[in-house]
Amino acid sequence: MPPKSNRPRDVLVILDHLPPADLRKLRALLPANFPGALLDRLLGAVREEGTLEATPEELLAGFEIPASQFNKLLSQLHVQVDQYLVARFHDQYPEQGQGALMDAYQELGLPDRVVERRYRRLRKKLEGTLQSPDWVDAALGLEKAMLPYRVRHPKFQIASAFGEVGARLDEAFLVSKLRFASASVNEARIRNLAFPAQLVTQTQQLRDLLGPCQTVIGQAYEYVFQLSSEPIPPFELFQSSIQFIQRQKEQITAQEQFDLLHFIQNLCLREVDRGHRPFVRLAADLYRYLLEEGVLTGSGTLHPRIFKNILSLHARMGEFGYCAEFVEQHGNKLPPEERSFILRYGAALIQFYQKDHLHSAAGFRSLIAETPKDLYWGFECRNLLMKSLFLRFESLSFEELDELQRLLDSFRMFVRRNATLSDSRKKSYDNFYGYFRQLVRMKEEQIEDPEKLEEMKEALEQEEFITHKNWLRGVLEEF
Repeated sequence: MPPKSNRPRDVLVILDHLPPADLRKLRALLPANFPGALLDRLLGAVREEGTLEATPEELLAGFEIPASQFNKLLSQLHVQVDQYLVARFHDQYPEQGQGALMDAYQELGLPDRVVERRYRRLRKKLEGTLQSPDWVDAALGLEKAMLPYRVRHPKFQIASAFGEVGARLDEAFLVSKLRFASASVNEARIRNLAFPAQLVTQTQQLRDLLGPCQTVIGQAYEYVFQLSSEPIPPFELFQSSIQFIQRQKEQITAQEQFDLLHFIQNLCLREVDRGHRPFVRLAADLYRYLLEEGVLTGSGTLHPRIFKNILSLHARMGEFGYCAEFVEQHGNKLPPEERSFILRYGAALIQFYQKDHLHSAAGFRSLIAETPKDLYWGFECRNLLMKSLFLRFESLSFEELDELQRLLDSFRMFVRRNATLSDSRKKSYDNFYGYFRQLVRMKEEQIEDPEKLEEMKEALEQEEFITHKNWLRGVLEEF
C-alpha cells in the first residue's frame, strides 16, 4: 500500500492522458497560486497508475509552498482540469456537467478503473442535490454518457452501491430510454422509415442489465417498447398493453396516458392499413376510451385527422348510428377554420361506406376542387373518389369514365411528387395503384379470368408494402 501522501490520484492519470496541445491550454488557466513549473514537475514524476515517484516535500521544493498544502493544491488542480474538460468537449458532447465530464474521460481513453471511480464519485455527489429540480436531468446526463461503457462492460452494475437513490436513478434512466426508443421505433413503423435496430438493441441490453422496471410508468413503457420493436406484434400483446394502461390510469398522468395510447393506436392503425381485420374494432374501441376519458379533447378541440379516423373505423364496421352521434357530439370541437370542410368530408365518407357511391363521388369531387393541391385531404379525397367511381363502374357515363382515367394518372403523379411521403410509403401507394389499374382494365375489357384473380389474391397477401389492402381484398372477392 502506498502511503496516504502517495495514494493514486485520478487527476494525475487524467493529466498523463491529456494531449500536449490541451496541456498548453490548461497551463494558461491555472490559478496564480499554482506555478506552471510545478505542473511540469508533477508530470515528470507521475506513474501510470496515478502515483508519484517523489514525495510532496521533494515536489514542492523551491516553491515556498508547505507540504501540508499539497493535497489542497491537487484538489484545486482537479477542479480546474474538470472545468477545462467540460469546456473542451462541449461542442462534441453538448450535455452539461457530469455527462459531458464522463464523455471527456472516456474520449481521453482513461483506464477502466479510473472511469468507474470517477463515475462513482460524480454519482455520489448527486445524492446531495436530490431536492434540486435539476437533479434528475443531471443524473440522466451522467447515465447517458455511461451507456456505451455499460454496454461494453455487462458486469458493471452500480445501483446497489447507493441503495434507494441508485435504484431511482437507474429506473428514471431506463424509463427515459424506453420512452425515447418507443417513440423512435413508432415513428419508423408509421412512416415506413429505416428501423433503428441499434437503438433497440442498446435499450434491450440496458433493460437486461438493470432488470425490469418497478414503477407503473416504467412497466407501461416496457409494454409499448415491446409492441414497437417486434416486427409483427401479436394481437394479444396489443390487448394486454391497453388493459394495463387502463387499469393503472390513476397512477399515470393524462399526458403520459395520451402518449402511451397514442403510440399503441398508431401501431393499431398500421395493422388496419395492412388489412388485419381484428384491429379495426380494437382501434375503434381505443378511440372511444380516449374520448370518454377526455384525453383527445382536453384542449377543447379535436384534431381533424383523429375525427376522420374515428368516423372511418366505425363506418367500415357499419356502425352508422354511432357515426351520427359522434358527429353531433364532437363536430363542434373541430378547428373553426377547417370545420366545414371536415364535416363535408365526413358526410361523403359515411356515404361511401353506406355504398351510396353516386353522392359520395359528388362530395369528394367538390372537396378536391376546393383544395386541389392539399397533400393530405386532397390525397384522401382522390383515393376515395377513385373507389367511388370504380364501385359503380357499370353505370358510369362517358364523362365519368374519362374522369376515372384522369384520376388514375393524376393519382400516380400526386404520389411521386409528394415530398412528404417516404420512399416506402410511395411504394405502398404505387403497389395499390398497380392492382387498382389492373382491376379497372379488367372491368373495361370485361375480362373474366378466375385464374388471374387467384394469382392476384395470392400476390396481394404476399405484399409487404401496400396500402388499402383490405379494400383490395374485398374487391377481389366480389369481382
